[in-house]
Parts: sequence; C-alpha cells; structure tokens
Amino acid sequence: MENIKKKVAAMRQERDDALDTCADLQKRVAELLARLDEVEQENEQMHRRISLVEDSAEERSDEIKALREKLSEADDRAENAERRVGVLELQLDRLEDKADTWEERYKQSRQELEDAMQSLEDL
Repeated sequence: MENIKKKVAAMRQERDDALDTCADLQKRVAELLARLDEVEQENEQMHRRISLVEDSAEERSDEIKALREKLSEADDRAENAERRVGVLELQLDRLEDKADTWEERYKQSRQELEDAMQSLEDL
C-alpha cells in the first residue's frame, strides 16, 4: 500500500510538473503570439511605407519625364533660335554689304558732282 501511495504521489508530482510545464508553454505561446501580432503590425506598417515610397517614386518618375520633355522642347526652341540667329546674321551681313555698296556709290556720286561743279566753275 505504501508503494501505491508513493506511486500515486509520484504520478501526482509528474502531473503537477506536466501542468507547470504546460502552463509555462501556454505562457510562452501567449508571448510568442503577442510578438507575432507586433511583427504583423510592423509588417503592415512597412508595407504601407513601401507603398508610399513606391507612389512617391512613381510621382517623381512622372515629374522627371515631364521635366525631360520640357527640356527637350527647350532644346528644340534653342536650336530654332540658333537657326534664326544664323539667318538674321546672314541678312545683317548682306545689309552691311549693301550699305557699303551704297556708301561707295554715294562717295562716287558726290565726287562726280564735285568734279562737275568744279568743271562748271572752271568754265
């Protein structure tokens, strides 16, 4: 009978130890579940941040595309302006040449007039 009591006491002790172990494991599982919830929340926050960064990057990309397009248009306008300047410079050169020609003609005509006036005076 004494053996049975010892066995029962030992079994009760094993049961109590097992219950303590179960309680410890349940506590640990609860802690792990709480940590899992925290990690999931952090994960959701990171996904939101990533989404915001991706949206921002997409907006910046669109802005860069628009700015590149504007730059291309400005380059086109600059090239057109350079061509117009070239044309105007040619026109200016031609006008200066004409002005030189007219100035030379004027000098010749004046000289001829002076010579004619001198001839008239000499008569």
